[in-house]
Amino acid sequence: MTATYNNSIVIQFDTVESGNSGALKPVTVFNAGTTNKAVLTDLAGFPIDNPLQADSTGNYTFNAANGLYDIYIDYGLATQTSILNELVGEISVDVQLINDLSQEWAGTVSEYKNSTVSFPI
Repeated sequence: MTATYNNSIVIQFDTVESGNSGALKPVTVFNAGTTNKAVLTDLAGFPIDNPLQADSTGNYTFNAANGLYDIYIDYGLATQTSILNELVGEISVDVQLINDLSQEWAGTVSEYKNSTVSFPI
């Protein structure tokens, strides 16, 4: 299964006058903990280059198989920045009921108003 990943390169002190210094930067995606480049596709599922290039506003988007990735901006350059062990895909968590609305309130109105969680009535 694949998932879409979106992010933006934001460099400190970007201004309207100077523009986004993250614009058109190369973005290289590796399988986490390796130097193996990940297989990337565009939103339509067509293969794209890796490294891909951020757009004129510093945004980048790709699809990849669910998993962990190391993402580098300016890989191999003095200005290199990394996002390591970035999760692409859905997070698998146990679902727990926070509010089970199928259970009726068994207390009094007074108890309800004085409970730690109260809602306007």
